[in-house]
Amino acid sequence: MREHRRENIVKATGDIRIGISGWRYKRLETFFKLLPRDTKAAARLASRHDHRLDNRAELRPHVKMPLRHALEIRHESFRVQEFIHLLREHDIALVCADAVDWPRLMDITSDFVYVRLHGSEVLYVSGYEDVDIDAWACRVAAWATGNEPSDAECVIRKPAAKRKHATSTCISTMTRRYAPRLMRKP
Repeated sequence: MREHRRENIVKATGDIRIGISGWRYKRLETFFKLLPRDTKAAARLASRHDHRLDNRAELRPHVKMPLRHALEIRHESFRVQEFIHLLREHDIALVCADAVDWPRLMDITSDFVYVRLHGSEVLYVSGYEDVDIDAWACRVAAWATGNEPSDAECVIRKPAAKRKHATSTCISTMTRRYAPRLMRKP
């Protein structure tokens, strides 16, 4: 039974890596429509959990608060206008991921920008030189003020409506010597 569930999850998410046309587009669209948009909706969804989460999950939010969603891609087949339009239609942020082997897209698709720095040369291992961190800081500052970075790598050349964006940046490295230095940088 457990293997069957995992197989269904892979079918629902993994197959979209080879493109989003046709049924794959519909599958993503259906998934996006199911995402909870506030904490109360998330609690209702979570209340359907199985026994493994009994007494481990808080399912009674004290306040109804909005939820945001972001999607990180890891295959070039998502570098199409239809995908960007779909994210914008459902107000889902496209994660701007800097990784050696994954596409780096900077299209704005929501009211916030989520940046993940996974390593400049080796995934999760290598750090960033000061010049690279400065470049990322300039990009984040541009997004935060409602502008598009001058070096933005976008699928759709026409930028989204100009507005300030909340920004969040995650430096995702497993090498201890890089993370503290990067976080201290002014």
